[in-house]
Amino acid sequence: MPAKGKVNASNVQTGDRILVHVYDQPGENDCFPSGNKTGERVETARVTSKLKARARGYVIYTTSGRFYAEPIQTMWLAPEDPAGIRRAHVEALKLNV
Repeated sequence: MPAKGKVNASNVQTGDRILVHVYDQPGENDCFPSGNKTGERVETARVTSKLKARARGYVIYTTSGRFYAEPIQTMWLAPEDPAGIRRAHVEALKLNV
């Protein structure tokens, strides 16, 4: 699936690449879907599995950690092309200057 835009937690699949914000301290939630496309501690993570949890939500495991998400939780899809990833890093560096 070409990665463009956003996806809801109910539609995310194993193998999708999403942008996550990684917490400093590991805990129940090691990471969370990022609200920004770039920035400090924002990483590209591949979804390794998605499990149904509680009454309605999901526990989503990624290469950067795990988090709980409601079905309507929106996530940014990561660019698949290397040029898109480089552009995102350049944009992040400009914002930090």
